[in-house]
Parts: sequence; structure tokens; C-alpha cells
Amino acid sequence: MTDVPGTGPLAGITVLDFGRVIAGPFVAQILADLGADVIKVERPLVGDETRSYGATERSSLFETLNRNKRSIALDLSNADTGQILTALIERADVVVHNFRPGVMERLGLAHTDVWKVNPRIVYCAISGFGSGGPLRDKAANDVIAQAYSGLMSFTGDADGPPVRVPVPVADYTAGLFAVAGVLAALLERATTGRGRLVETSLIEGMLALECMHLGDYLTTGQLPVRLASGNMLGQPNQAFRTRDGAAVIAAVNDDMWRRCATALGGSELAEDPRYRHGSDRLARKDELAAVIEGLTRRLDTEELVATLDAAGVVCSAINTLADVAGDPQVRALGILQSASQDDAPNQVASPLTIDGARPAIRRTAPTLSADAEQILNDLGLGREDVAALRAAGAVSVSAPELVAAAEGDAR
Repeated sequence: MTDVPGTGPLAGITVLDFGRVIAGPFVAQILADLGADVIKVERPLVGDETRSYGATERSSLFETLNRNKRSIALDLSNADTGQILTALIERADVVVHNFRPGVMERLGLAHTDVWKVNPRIVYCAISGFGSGGPLRDKAANDVIAQAYSGLMSFTGDADGPPVRVPVPVADYTAGLFAVAGVLAALLERATTGRGRLVETSLIEGMLALECMHLGDYLTTGQLPVRLASGNMLGQPNQAFRTRDGAAVIAAVNDDMWRRCATALGGSELAEDPRYRHGSDRLARKDELAAVIEGLTRRLDTEELVATLDAAGVVCSAINTLADVAGDPQVRALGILQSASQDDAPNQVASPLTIDGARPAIRRTAPTLSADAEQILNDLGLGREDVAALRAAGAVSVSAPELVAAAEGDAR
């Protein structure tokens, strides 16, 4: 897709993205979608390790988390890189990273170091376990956060093992909270002229996501149990098998339950005193589920959903991703887009619309250091300066040139 300047609410904001894998790049990608100029700072030769994730030549994970960005590969341990970093920091508005505590400090890029150069920078740091406490230096990724936070203890079937949520919810949740903090700090900076340190962690994000369950435990002392697709909020509220698959029914209040029961089994079920009120249905949750499934298994999924929709009951088929990709509602939303004008949709675009328009995928995820020369030129460095920095190993050339150089060295 042809690169066009950002025109969203964050147009004119420059972000230095030192992030890697998911949480940090996710923050920067959201800011990029909203119009910010995001410069992704990567390691020479290998870049962000997610470039190599997956079975295809280009990693879907890297592509979707790094669109609308520019890439430069810098050796952060090289003394000659300092002048580039100083120039970048002088022009930046936001710095994002998700290294373990202490890494950016050792590189001379802690928030206090950055503020000496540019006190207006909003500095965003995401870690695994937080910046303090006995586990501040412990490594963590999404599944570790799911396990440590307790989420896996009540996910899955009642008689089955703990189950990991396959979507990296810890990374994405921490990223979303971080974006909220960054935007709030930018708003405040318009008045104060100074940046803020915005911090969160995978663990803190998961604890916030578990606020209801953890709050219940702190109040009652009762641990949540694994309920598969169900929960304890209004009944029926779970998946039920149909003749050809399964569907979810969420008739969570008394009025909706009566409509659901009438649609499925008639007035006799709707007036059954055992299930009349929410507390009755909760007390007989498993019994009620068996009664309902005895009725839903007589119907095809499409027929069941149509029947309940007509009755005003909240329900849905359980779609596969193939179903979702071809779904008329999803297509109508226009959220599935292509990173190239000539290709079929291959990415999920921003879930936001602003004044009715969805932020555009302005450019595909960059090849490693593809934008180095342009970025350095923007900093006022000429061709000779760039050549000298390359010779010193401070900045990497773009990926195709690296391959050619490596092949030349091998010969």
C-alpha cells in the first residue's frame, strides 16, 4: 500500500518504539493507526524476533503489530549510536518499551536519561511483573501472566486441566491500559509542557481484567470454579449443543428467560416455578442447562439462532474464524483490510472509527531498517555521516543489503 502521511488525531506526534514481540509493539501500533509517526528501533541483523514467527515468509504477528511504522536498526550498545538516539529523542513525543526493569537503564535510556534530553517525552514502560517487588526481574510472557495471575485456575472444563486463553490477553490488556495512560499524559502535557512516566505490567493488566472474580474472592473468600463456557451471572448463559453444532444463549434476566423458554419449550417451561427467578435458575444451573440442551439439540444452529433472535433473546452461533472471515456483518464493518491495495483482506484493522472513518493501513510493516536512511536524513545527517555511522556499526543497512553483504563475506 502506498505510504501516506498520518492524518488521524495523533498526526504530528512522533513515537520511538523500542518494543519487541507483542505488548510494546501493540501500544505503538495503536498510536500509529491513530496517525502518529512511529519509528521502530530494532536490533541489527535480526530485528524484532517476531519477524521469524510462523510458517510463512512474512510473520502474520509481526505484520499486524507493526503496520504504519518505519524501521531503523540500531546497535544500542555502540557508543556511536548515541548521537542518533539523542537526535531522535529531541524530536520525539513518546517512548515505548517492554524490556525487563533495568535494561533501558543499562543502555542509558531510562526515563530520567531521556528527560534530560527532552522533558516533554511521555515515557511508557511495560514489564512482566512490574517495576518493583521481589519478582521485578523475573521474565514473563503471556502464558506466564495467565498462570501467575490465577486466570488459568478457573478457565476450562470443570473436570479438566487448567486452560490457556489462546489469544495473548495479558499482552493486549497491558497494551490497552498503556495506551490509555499515554493519551492521558499527552493531554496533560498540552497544559504542563512536561511528560510523564506511564508504567504497567502483564500481571497488573491481568489483575485488572480479573477485577470481578478477584473482588468476589476478596469479599467472600470463595474461589471461582471452572465453568467452561458458562459463568455465574444470570442463567442460562453458556454454550449449548445443537443438532449440527453449538450456539451460545445468554438469557440473563427474568423477562428474557421467559421469552427464551417460550420460544424453546412453550409456556409450561416459561412458567415452571423451579426456574422463575434468577436465583432459582442459578441454584439449579446444571439441571436447567440439561433441560435447555434437550431442546436445542432438536434444532439446527441456524434455526435455533433465528428462533431466539425473533424472540428477542441474546444468542449466537459459535463461529469458526472461517465463518467470521466471510460473515456479512464483519464485511460490512470494513475491519478486515489489506496491507496492499491489490490483495484480499489479510489484516484486522483498527477497531475504532473516527467521524465514521476507520484509520487506514497507510503502509505495510517495514522490512528491517528499510527506513534508516530516510530517518537519518530527517535528523539532518548527510550521506557521509550516514556512511560513517554504518561503518562504525551503529546503524544497520536495510535487510536486502544485509543479505548481500553477508553473502559477500561468506565468499
